[in-house]
Amino acid sequence: MVKILKGNVAIIDLGSITKLSSSSDSCISSSSMPSPQQFHDQYIKYRKPVIFKNYLKYATNDDWKKVKEEWQLGICEQLNDQDEICLEMKKREFEMTEYWKQRFGHLDVFISELRENGLSHPPNYEKKMNFANAIDHLRIQEQTKQAVDSKWLYVQQVPTSDLIGITKDFSIPNLFEASPYSILGANTFFLGTTNTRTTLHYDRPLVDNLFLQIYGEKIWKLYEPQQGVNFYPFGFDTKYSHVSQIPEIDKVDTEKFPLFEKAQLLCEFILQPGDLVYLPKGHWHHVQHASMSVSLNFWYY
Repeated sequence: MVKILKGNVAIIDLGSITKLSSSSDSCISSSSMPSPQQFHDQYIKYRKPVIFKNYLKYATNDDWKKVKEEWQLGICEQLNDQDEICLEMKKREFEMTEYWKQRFGHLDVFISELRENGLSHPPNYEKKMNFANAIDHLRIQEQTKQAVDSKWLYVQQVPTSDLIGITKDFSIPNLFEASPYSILGANTFFLGTTNTRTTLHYDRPLVDNLFLQIYGEKIWKLYEPQQGVNFYPFGFDTKYSHVSQIPEIDKVDTEKFPLFEKAQLLCEFILQPGDLVYLPKGHWHHVQHASMSVSLNFWYY
């Protein structure tokens, strides 16, 4: 069953026809992939999110063979051991507020630190290491279940061009070929333990996002761009005006952030292995790992 938890979102099922858990008219089921022109006319043009269930089953060409046969095991051993990445360890987001206060004290100092680190929020721990060592760290963290209780490890937004071992494992989806003003700006890799989460934000610079779930599951919450007035983003004079100051949207302090109660959720869903979601420009989203997770995304300007 397609896991739509709340709200409405279009679904195209490229596997067998399935029963949808939402009765919304915006949910559809199909056994065929839209052409690039159809995708542009029906989704890009109207900034309409859509989930492609079983996209990897549809992607039958040899370019995706390793992804389908090896990445879904979560092993990623085809990655070059010399590929260096940055591994982050973080506390649960609702604990980070006190961490920020204790470490930075004043917002101007906090923002200055963010600019130096190039991060949307400061990690408790960050270290560069080769990919094999990072995988070992994540496995240990997952096995001890520390990730579920209080911490998580996360490798995020690593350009695939920096990972020698995976650049030939897949091809770029052709969905944007009929959109003359859309250019692939970045293609990045994500890997994280259970309960890893990203603060509520939209992608900046304004980009369309194709996000492919390879292994594990992620819980997504989507909001339309106009809902941003309810999310208390950082000031426009900072690099983080696309990020909400609300540290934990499941446990919102409504006295401190009263407008959040007015926010209207577009949809909440679980992205499963092989699924691809199209996230239009400006859509706010909060993502949490329901399990160990491996993902790829493609940003289009």
